[in-house]
Amino acid sequence: IRGRKIELTNGGFVNNATYQFVDLSMALRKSFKLKLFKNIPSKWFINVGPNIQYWVNGKGKFVETKYKVKFDVPPDGDLYTVYITDPNRWLFGIDIGIGADAPINKRQKIRVELRATLGQTYLGKKNSSSTYASLSWEDTLKTNLKTLSLTAAYTLDFDRRAMKMGKSTKDKMIKKKR
Repeated sequence: IRGRKIELTNGGFVNNATYQFVDLSMALRKSFKLKLFKNIPSKWFINVGPNIQYWVNGKGKFVETKYKVKFDVPPDGDLYTVYITDPNRWLFGIDIGIGADAPINKRQKIRVELRATLGQTYLGKKNSSSTYASLSWEDTLKTNLKTLSLTAAYTLDFDRRAMKMGKSTKDKMIKKKR
């Protein structure tokens, strides 16, 4: 979920929009050993790679009126809809990130990553527009989204094969008969 906030100077109106995207990131990662504490072998890493997004939908709030976004349909006068003509629904950029992995024990670890998405293509093409019928407001969509994300994850690995060790199928048959 990404968005943008536009403040219009004539009248002080604020358009606060939120857009939903399907996001695909592919990164080349280089890891380096890092010694946080004695006997804790952790790693830090850097990564870089392309970012591809597909613009699914959107919603927003213009002054006090909530609206939804419709793509490539002619405006029909609905006061609760922003009509976007000729958008770039496929957006391309580059991801650059840095992070670290730290094990807690053999099967648990914590990962922290800071990632920036830069160089994104514009939300609209040359003749694109975003229209809000009730205020005769129009936007060119000559903007792109730059994002900075901080991700923290706790992972717990399960080894199913190790969990089944010591159990036989004969024990299961005995339990079924009871």
